[in-house]
Amino acid sequence: MNQEIYQEILHKALNETQKVRESKEGWNLIKKGKYLTLSNTQYEDLNYKLAKLEGIIPVNFEKAAHFYFYDNQAQKKVRNNIEEITKIEEVNQETYVILVKLKAKFVVSAREVIGVQSIQRLNENEIVIYRANLKEHPKVPFKKDVIRCEGKIYGIFLTKVDENLTKFEAYLILDPKGNIPAFIVNFVTESLLSEFEKDIINIIKQK
Repeated sequence: MNQEIYQEILHKALNETQKVRESKEGWNLIKKGKYLTLSNTQYEDLNYKLAKLEGIIPVNFEKAAHFYFYDNQAQKKVRNNIEEITKIEEVNQETYVILVKLKAKFVVSAREVIGVQSIQRLNENEIVIYRANLKEHPKVPFKKDVIRCEGKIYGIFLTKVDENLTKFEAYLILDPKGNIPAFIVNFVTESLLSEFEKDIINIIKQK
């Protein structure tokens, strides 16, 4: 797939993510953590919910952007549900294709998701990291024992408050495919709060 096609699908993904971000109604508060709150809302006609994590975190926004876009291995270390995060194609300095393998959990078998991910500075004080789903990639052949998910929405907005504080917003929904009860999908979604708070603790510890 050439760079032009990647940019086209990324543009659509960013527009959809920004549309979700601008929607202020319909969000239900689920949990509060030390740094973030988790809310959810209905998205299209799916049986499971779109998640939103938001809060003011005590880190520099450039440092947070580096962690979420460039430091995939640091993310893997603090995420209990991730088996592998691999950059499988570098499109340009701000864009690459990523493979995320998810561990089997409860009655949910192993999954994987492929996406083209990009980082963009919206203005001097705001950065977005976002991802568009890819159904296939020549470097990742289909395997019978792994189900391929569909990343519907993935967007992380980082807004500078001051040098050491950042407004954090993440919008996430993954179609896990297969016959999984909605309550299990929603339970896994709730675990995002603790996973992202582990990220923040990890970023704080980095020098």
